[in-house]
Amino acid sequence: MPEGERGEYFVVNFVEPFQGNEGAFGFDLGSNDARLAALARARDSGDPVTTAPITLAQETGQQSGFLILLPVYENGEPVYAIEQRRKALKGFVLVVFRSSDLFSSVLSSISSFKN
Repeated sequence: MPEGERGEYFVVNFVEPFQGNEGAFGFDLGSNDARLAALARARDSGDPVTTAPITLAQETGQQSGFLILLPVYENGEPVYAIEQRRKALKGFVLVVFRSSDLFSSVLSSISSFKN
């Protein structure tokens, strides 16, 4: 984890549902190099970005997961160039996926179609 002062912090300040995800609230996504790189790619491109497999902040077991990050920019600000996107960034909307939960759900759905 990058320690010390940094130029940017990406702190989770809204979690839904909150119950079961308390560990993510207040977590600085930028404190981990892999997450920070994905945040920067999303911010600079304006596109959704998926992280590599990571250990989730709220994970209590051994399961890995991944995030899909979508940058949100100040309404009405130009975002045609990277520097404009960096200046206009308000935050991110992200979706958290726990890998084995996701694949169990998918396989269960496939199984129900076969029957």
